[in-house]
Amino acid sequence: MSSNYEENITLPNGKTVKVYTGLFINNEFVDSIDRKRFETINPATGKVITSVVEASEKDVDIAVEAATKAFNEEWIH
Repeated sequence: MSSNYEENITLPNGKTVKVYTGLFINNEFVDSIDRKRFETINPATGKVITSVVEASEKDVDIAVEAATKAFNEEWIH
């Protein structure tokens, strides 16, 4: 798992946790094809928590293809 898609965030209770911000495709965190991201906002404060990778239709197609291949080659046996 690439550290490019890991971020430590601090929760309201003061604890720090690691979150993964990439798309999880084919057992790894990856960027989107067009490298778009969007901010995740805390609705209670309006502050940005972090930004995460935004999937496009192409990214979903890649994810479905990877999942289908894994199912047919690994899980079916």
